[in-house]
Amino acid sequence: MTESPVTDPSECVRPVPRWVRVWAILTAIVAIVLLFILGGFVTSFRVGMADPVWPTEPWYLLGQDWQTLEFGFLVEHTHRAAGWIVGLMVSILALGAWWSTHCRLLRWYGLVSLVFLLAAYGEFHRGMMAVEQARKAGATVESIPVPQGAGIATLVGVGLCLLAAGIGIGNGRFGRWTRAVAVVTLIAVMIQGLLGGFRVYLNTLFGPELAAVHGAFGQIVFTLLVSVAVLSAPRRAGDALPEAERSRLLGLSVLLPITVFVQLIWAVWVRHMGSPVAQRLHILTAFIVTGIAVWLAARALSTPAGRKQLGFTAYHLLGILAVQVLLGVEAWMGKFAAAGEFAALPPELRPIKPSSAGIRTLHTVIGAALLAASVALALRIWRKPLSTSTIAAPSAEKVSEVSPPEPIG
Repeated sequence: MTESPVTDPSECVRPVPRWVRVWAILTAIVAIVLLFILGGFVTSFRVGMADPVWPTEPWYLLGQDWQTLEFGFLVEHTHRAAGWIVGLMVSILALGAWWSTHCRLLRWYGLVSLVFLLAAYGEFHRGMMAVEQARKAGATVESIPVPQGAGIATLVGVGLCLLAAGIGIGNGRFGRWTRAVAVVTLIAVMIQGLLGGFRVYLNTLFGPELAAVHGAFGQIVFTLLVSVAVLSAPRRAGDALPEAERSRLLGLSVLLPITVFVQLIWAVWVRHMGSPVAQRLHILTAFIVTGIAVWLAARALSTPAGRKQLGFTAYHLLGILAVQVLLGVEAWMGKFAAAGEFAALPPELRPIKPSSAGIRTLHTVIGAALLAASVALALRIWRKPLSTSTIAAPSAEKVSEVSPPEPIG
């Protein structure tokens, strides 16, 4: 039996409650303002190791005399505090999205799994703080109480949450992808926090390589946040491309985000390591990204249906791309071109000017926005039309009317 498409444009449903959608957008905004701008400053001013102590409390800066703090120390700890804020917001996002599941058993299994994961992760962080305190007290490596149990419990919590997300996808209910991606985003934020922390904790053993991994993974985290915001948008009849239109855009819609991410990987390696190979690959991949983006936008806008459904997203992508190219040129010149008394020094030894650091940081922020815009466009292209079974499903919250409590089952 085939599902019939919905043709009444007045029928509009939400995959998750309205407040979850608003919270997802707010979380993405906070993430790009706090994490990418502050994280970009940490790299631009080379202050990632301004404080070699990790972990610290989220409120650590509140107990310090800010007038005695160095600029790099303040930037680094503000970045850490921002990470805690985003982590808290993503936790609320995942719990809120999962609370809207209308299968009672699956809802409570998912909520219990999320709470267990958050508790285990918090205990692991507390255990790492005890390790740091023991190290400061002069304890030997053998006697330091490494929180292995909390680490194992955290991994178990990750497995339970991923299982809940997988079951949710399998049951076919409307909004399943929104809830699943929200769970994956929470796990990704936890991984990002650990990468940032161990970048400090293990710096003497592994050097700055972990900082590069931390920077690259941050792009994934932000993209997941944007994906939740896009997937949580209300749906109505006629908001998807016809099948023929979708088919001719699917390949390019997948290729573009992958290419943008690869290009950002080279950018992270340039910023952190200054690799000559990464410098060349970063520029070469930029040409490829520009070509694919223009090609995809041109194909999407070449038909009336494409212009109607994808016009804003496609033009948004092209605008971000144009700004990113201009910023890339300025950032490149500021980092590798020099004149005057510092011309003979390699880039890593030249003093950092606030204007140059600002351009590099803005280039990083717009790069993350370009990746997110390409993923948003891909999600819009892959969106399938609403069906009558979707509208009738218990998990479909109608927007245009106040309904009685929906059955649980």
